[in-house]
Amino acid sequence: MLKIVIAGASDAMIEKLHTLALVNEMRIEIAANAIDCIDKCRSRKPDLLFVSIELLWGGAEGVVEVLREECSHLPPIVLIGTPSATVPAELARPPVVAFLPESSSFAELLSMLRTSRCMVHRSDEIDTQTPLTL
Repeated sequence: MLKIVIAGASDAMIEKLHTLALVNEMRIEIAANAIDCIDKCRSRKPDLLFVSIELLWGGAEGVVEVLREECSHLPPIVLIGTPSATVPAELARPPVVAFLPESSSFAELLSMLRTSRCMVHRSDEIDTQTPLTL
């Protein structure tokens, strides 16, 4: 089961991810701010982290910096934000793997989850055959 932490996402994004998780055997934990996100990452060791660029109490930059310092294995991180958000240069490298606008469709989220699942399982090829459903 894929474990996902979502930090600072809009209610609409959380609802979409929660819907996808219910039908695709994924477990989601919601973090309200950077401190909560770091605590959940320490205790739950997620396979994937969605974090808002504008996350309260430290932002995505603070979360990524702490995780880089503390963790030997970092989960793939997907940044989320407004469509006009700018990804800071220090976040434009692994473990950050993508940026998704808050307005992403189910299809875009599904594609990101497929890609991320491959990263988690260290597959060289994106698995488009294993069903993830809407």
